[in-house]
Amino acid sequence: DSDDDVDDEWQLAQAERLMDEFEDVTPREKAFMKLWNRFVHRHAILADFQVPVACETFARNFGQQLIEQGLRDELLFHLFALWDFNLVD
Repeated sequence: DSDDDVDDEWQLAQAERLMDEFEDVTPREKAFMKLWNRFVHRHAILADFQVPVACETFARNFGQQLIEQGLRDELLFHLFALWDFNLVD
């Protein structure tokens, strides 16, 4: 570690702990949100036009994990929400 490196793992962990406190969200939804948030944190989406490529990259990188963890529906719901906000078409 150099002094210039930013260790933000604690921020991600804290956000995930807070997410675990949600009572109106299923464990699968929480698992998906954690995976997506970590992805977005490492692959910054700075503009709306980047969202479709980010979704494709996410699906390619984590597709097998999403299937194995039974998170396919959560991905679809997420994509529908992005579509509803005109971020993907």
